[in-house]
Amino acid sequence: MQLIERDNFLALLKTEFSKINSGEGHCFFIIGEAGIGKTSLIKTFLSQVEDECIQYTGACDSLFTPRPLAPLYDLALQIKGDWVDTIHSLSRTQLFAKFVQEITDSSKRVVVVFEDVHWADEATLDFIQFFARRVSHMKCLFILTFRDEAINLQHSLRNVLGNLAPDTFTRIQLTPLSLEAVHKLADEKGFDAENVYSISGGNPFYVNEILASYSPGIPDNIKDAILSVYNRTEEETKNVLQVLSVIPEGLELNRFSKIDPSWLEAIGDCLEKKILLIKNDKIYFKHELYRRTIESSLSPWKRIALNKKLLDLFLKTFEEKGEVERIVHYAKNANEKKLVVEYAPLAANNSASVGAHREASKLFLTAIEYSEGNDTDQLVKFYEAYAYECYLTNQIKEAIIYQRKALKIWQEKNEIEQTGNSMRFLSRLWWFDGNNAEAEKYGKEAIEILQSQPSSKAKAMAFSNMSQLKMLSKETVESIEWGTLAIEIAKEIRDDEILCHALNNVGSAQLNDQSSNEIGIKFLKESLNIALKNSFHDHAARAYANVISNRASYKEYDLAKNY
Repeated sequence: MQLIERDNFLALLKTEFSKINSGEGHCFFIIGEAGIGKTSLIKTFLSQVEDECIQYTGACDSLFTPRPLAPLYDLALQIKGDWVDTIHSLSRTQLFAKFVQEITDSSKRVVVVFEDVHWADEATLDFIQFFARRVSHMKCLFILTFRDEAINLQHSLRNVLGNLAPDTFTRIQLTPLSLEAVHKLADEKGFDAENVYSISGGNPFYVNEILASYSPGIPDNIKDAILSVYNRTEEETKNVLQVLSVIPEGLELNRFSKIDPSWLEAIGDCLEKKILLIKNDKIYFKHELYRRTIESSLSPWKRIALNKKLLDLFLKTFEEKGEVERIVHYAKNANEKKLVVEYAPLAANNSASVGAHREASKLFLTAIEYSEGNDTDQLVKFYEAYAYECYLTNQIKEAIIYQRKALKIWQEKNEIEQTGNSMRFLSRLWWFDGNNAEAEKYGKEAIEILQSQPSSKAKAMAFSNMSQLKMLSKETVESIEWGTLAIEIAKEIRDDEILCHALNNVGSAQLNDQSSNEIGIKFLKESLNIALKNSFHDHAARAYANVISNRASYKEYDLAKNY
């Protein structure tokens, strides 16, 4: 694993190492969550000083019953002589003293490493305290690692730390990688750094594993590491983590007590272990990967049940606060189809209103997928709304498919106005797909079916669409004629959107002739102002694009840049 943003910590270890020749030993506790890089830091340090010292490394293991003095057994195998037999034959006090003597008698500097002391047995903790209190008088660095999330308030290691003189040891709290560091690593492999950072929290192990097998899934090594911790938790804690795992946006503190008040103790334990954290009055998983791993470990039936439970508890408050996106999320995961169909369109409209059109398209598609029966009145609305959002987000082929579905329903219902409007929109979509013949065909059919109808939005838009097609093919006279007809109807029925669309077409057509530039710019500015005032995102974008492309074609680059 590449060592990044650890230079300061490495320098601190080397500074203390340089002092121990004079018999000024020191103790380091390197602290951080699993995967934060404790072992990597130590390995890098040991490799840099291996020719200057004797190195002993031991580790504690995550056993149901910890092996007494496990790290000392590891060290005994590395020390020449009868050390393994000595461990069995001496009392604890004699054994500890013998080890101190071994280090003291060494002619070279010594580095002793104990890893994962959060799993240490009581005997090992006694040795740690015994040795750490004496190391300052030896040519030795004593380096220990532990996971702070594994050390609760009652853990015996806290007593060890509390009994050591503050000037005899140093805590090194390892921090996650910064966003800048993750950017550097992700950019080298062409991956989305923001996504990698958001789900990993900057944990170096998680970052490296994600980048090693970049995919929507969770790498097996990460999954195994997380589940090994999760599986050791109490049953009540598991229940809490399972519920929170299906709440990606975090759960408000004032809502949590409604799930099960008895879980407060388990929550406290998770917060203490830093599996969970509180931010902005919500409870979150510290790492999104942790949440996803636990959620993916649940059976399908368990996930459905948990999502249904959250709906039952919070549907009313979600409704009261207008949190329709959350209703859709839990309803979808609970397979509550009626709720999805009811709220997905509302959520989609909310997204579209603030310019989140890709999210809106997904929500309308969700409404379509969860619709049941033959309610064509409902389906045709979803089809058209989805097609429009796909159009705005450049999913043109998908938009054509669903607009055709809508057209078929309108034709079967013999709804003339809606049929003409559907044809007009298909004309626009086919133009975007690069098929002028189909665009012209549907544009003419729309006018033919609506020509004899009273003034309406659909009729005016059919005229304006033809104006747009003619403008794009540089048929200026025809574009202005059709656009003028559309403007007249728009003013008659007082429809700002049609007026905005038609002014855009006529203004752009006028710009094709340099002699009518002033009129063209005037019309386009008026169109743009209407679009911005009413949040017509499509029309505002068209107005900007048309002014920019036209000004650039006349080499008026400063004006083009301003727009």
